[in-house]
Amino acid sequence: VNKNREWYWIKNLFKEHRGVEPEDYHRYRLIENIWNENKEAVASGYYRDLKANATSDAQIAFEVYGEDPSEFGLVFPDFTPHTHMKRFEFADLKDAAYYIAYDEGFDAPSAFIFAAITPDGTHWIRAEHTRARWTIAQHQRELVEIANRIGFPLWPGQCRFVADPSISGKMDGNGVSIAEQWGPRQWPWENGSRDEVGGLSIARTLMQPDSQKKVKFFIHETDCPNLTEQIMDA
Repeated sequence: VNKNREWYWIKNLFKEHRGVEPEDYHRYRLIENIWNENKEAVASGYYRDLKANATSDAQIAFEVYGEDPSEFGLVFPDFTPHTHMKRFEFADLKDAAYYIAYDEGFDAPSAFIFAAITPDGTHWIRAEHTRARWTIAQHQRELVEIANRIGFPLWPGQCRFVADPSISGKMDGNGVSIAEQWGPRQWPWENGSRDEVGGLSIARTLMQPDSQKKVKFFIHETDCPNLTEQIMDA
């Protein structure tokens, strides 16, 4: 295979056998090529040009030499379940500010997380909700149920409702935005930042130990399986 940024699915299936029954492991074999096996590509300068135009050592490693990009240059290299995952409750946090975050989807699932930030800047991710092909009303019922279960103040003025800005621009056939369809009085979604690079940088900083060897990013150890998997696979 030509390894690329989407290599993780090949690794998950062929190396780690995720989702494969043990009796079927023998059906999945990965035959890997060495980077210079294609003599025509080498002679034509294909790899030379890739290397010259690369913007990072990580890009050279996987595009030129075929190294597994899931083994280096991780988006969140400091994240480990042992350090950043634990059981906690919002009721145990003092003077926290609460947030519900929303990324719109339909065929690809909509995703929500329930979070709090304490005065020292620590981010606490307590629960998630992800579901494809659900109506807004279905999401609303599920979010209220989760909020009641975990003690999250899901009311305007008690938490901030932060969403991908696309929900303010996407319209239905009647010209009504997704944000308006939610009912802005009870669900006052505000636009989150689209600065992904800056956001990832903040998250990495929170995950790194400070001068007191403390980290400021925690995910509930059982209630956020999709978020945890995406952070570890990114």
